[in-house]
Amino acid sequence: MISVIIPCYKGNDTIRRAVMSALNQTYQDVEVIVIDNNRTLDRKLLKTFNENIPNVRVYSFDEKISAAAGRNFGINAARGEYVAFLDADDYWREDKLEKQLKVMKKYKFRGISPVICFTGRAIVDTSNRFTGKYFGCDKIVTYEKLLKGNQINCSSVMMRKDVVERFEFPEGDLHEDYAMWLDILRHGSFAAGIDQPLLRYRLSAKSKSGNKLKSALMTFRVYMYEGLGVFETLYYMCMYMYNGIKKYFF
Repeated sequence: MISVIIPCYKGNDTIRRAVMSALNQTYQDVEVIVIDNNRTLDRKLLKTFNENIPNVRVYSFDEKISAAAGRNFGINAARGEYVAFLDADDYWREDKLEKQLKVMKKYKFRGISPVICFTGRAIVDTSNRFTGKYFGCDKIVTYEKLLKGNQINCSSVMMRKDVVERFEFPEGDLHEDYAMWLDILRHGSFAAGIDQPLLRYRLSAKSKSGNKLKSALMTFRVYMYEGLGVFETLYYMCMYMYNGIKKYFF
């Protein structure tokens, strides 16, 4: 089974599409865990999920929690052998999980299986129209390569639960998913990328990635969190900016 974890805060306009994209996969042994942050999920939607769709579980929190805390809770609640993450405003192509499962089970690099599988992403606007932009990915990403720029989008990630439950998304004003992937990869193995638009990523100017200055500061904090020295941090910040310019303009 694959457990799909979807944190949701004020995502009533998009959560149904996200949930259905997880349920309508070609690989069908799936459960969906929705984290209803601050009880902002519409009551009619909540009733639909709870009463009409047996493989969707909703956990509602009275207070506002971070996306990191929501994902960490979802990992602990997951029953599947594998865990996949999906944000409430993104959605998947129907064959995403099937393709990732094959990679996780069969692909090896230097005799080692990947600990993370991720994919490329096609960018849609706030009306879910394709923008024509596609962000691809490398086939093999090591810890050293990931330090130069985060190409692992959280909504594209699948992992074995017995791996991910040994770590947790850190709290704080940083890219918690980037810090998580670095923590995992620094202990060995690699991330395997599927260079196909299996994720539909909804870009918003209000998102953390939409505000470039804020995103850069949060990346700097990731390097501090990882314990890098001053010169290492400056080097990787330069690589981050170079890769960012190349990704968005070329």
